[in-house]
Amino acid sequence: MAIHRNLAVKNRIQKQKLTPIIQQKLAALAEAKIKKITATNTNKNKDVSEFSRKLLHSTIGFIVLLIYSSNDAIIVRDNLLYMFSIVSLAEILRFLNKRFNEIYVKLFGFLMREREKTEKCNGVIFYLMGCISVLTLFPKDIAAISILILSWCDTAASFVGRRWGHYTYKFSNGKSLAGTLGAITVGLIAAYLFWGSGLLKHDPENASWIEEKSVLSLPSLTILTGIIGGVSELIDLWGLDDNLIIPLLTVRSERRFSSNKQKEEPTALKRFWKQVSIQLNPDTQTYEILLDKRPLKTPGGSKLTVPYSKKHLALLIAGEWESQNHVLRQHSLPLTSLISISIDKDNMKHDVINRLLRYFDNDTICYHEPYPDSLVELQKKYWLPILDWVQNTYNVEIKTTDKISGLKQPENTKEKLKNIIENFDSLKLSGFERATMISKSFLIGLALVEKKLSVEEASKASSIEMNSQTIRWGELEAHDIENEDVKRHLGSVSCTVMF
Repeated sequence: MAIHRNLAVKNRIQKQKLTPIIQQKLAALAEAKIKKITATNTNKNKDVSEFSRKLLHSTIGFIVLLIYSSNDAIIVRDNLLYMFSIVSLAEILRFLNKRFNEIYVKLFGFLMREREKTEKCNGVIFYLMGCISVLTLFPKDIAAISILILSWCDTAASFVGRRWGHYTYKFSNGKSLAGTLGAITVGLIAAYLFWGSGLLKHDPENASWIEEKSVLSLPSLTILTGIIGGVSELIDLWGLDDNLIIPLLTVRSERRFSSNKQKEEPTALKRFWKQVSIQLNPDTQTYEILLDKRPLKTPGGSKLTVPYSKKHLALLIAGEWESQNHVLRQHSLPLTSLISISIDKDNMKHDVINRLLRYFDNDTICYHEPYPDSLVELQKKYWLPILDWVQNTYNVEIKTTDKISGLKQPENTKEKLKNIIENFDSLKLSGFERATMISKSFLIGLALVEKKLSVEEASKASSIEMNSQTIRWGELEAHDIENEDVKRHLGSVSCTVMF
């Protein structure tokens, strides 16, 4: 309406009998006002479009957190590949067909910048490329934090830069110091929420950063992540889309800084005891392991004790400590660590059970590959008997698939299996947890602690992909080492439930 009024004013000015100079000045003023109103409307449309884009960006960050806690990274990546294929096809069609582009822009134009509607490829292509790349090349937690940085830091930089950027220094690429500081601040918050809120506790075996093991403390990692997020958003590499650059730069830096490099110790712990023995405590009716008459303790500070009915276990633990030579080798104490976990985590039973049930939906032996033939045969030989045993023994339904999409097991099945493992004592539950983590299978772990499988059978069932590769290409030294490591851990579980 304002534009129409100013056009009418301009026409009246031209019709009135005024001197040419006055007429020209008044017409110029009216035309300038029209341009100003038009520019204001255009900026409002741009702001609405940018707001929609950034809202979508931020929402994806929350979706990533949900996906991280409930799904396998490979499944997420494969679903993103499907989306990438669909979006890429749509991009090709809209550049080849003008009519298709008009319909596309009409439907999704509110999420696109002006140049993307006619000249430039849609930014979502680069967004998906960045996410797929980091999920493919890097550990799940590192990939997740890089996608969070992309989702939230980029949005923060845009919002803060538009709102307060004109008050601060402008960089050569047009971005402002205010926007960069906004990105760093949000990066700090995102890092603390991710690394410090306990999101990694459900998958400790695969965590890239654990404070007790890393040279970096939580505050240090949080600050570094914030700076990485801000700098990644600021720099412009070869004109590439920042939706691709930000996650790749972030993931590379996070991978380097968050590595669980062991804290350096002046010297390795040497054997300080001469004799190892076990002793029955008459008050608690439990066996204690003694190093030179002093009771062995768990990392949590409790006495390491074994039930009276499991004297063999106390003797095996004593044997672990007796076999240590000059230097203590932590990896050669699997039973000690397992018993310690069962004691220190005795009050965390509910959390452990829920974490294990989350593994069930992504259980390895429920996802069958249709090729190669050697792998298919191994799946039939080692996995199908376990699936049949669980279904027949507990009267439950177990779903399997040969697709890459996520599988959801029946709630009734989950409830029945939950009731079963709730009856496990702390020692058996800790053994079950270790077997599940090592084998990557809830069902293999259950079969082992219920004595359906031997250690050898459980090891083969959890390593059939590696065994298939061995059949096809021959055995590598790394395969042999990995097999022995799996057997050692599964063997410690078997010892705890032997009698």
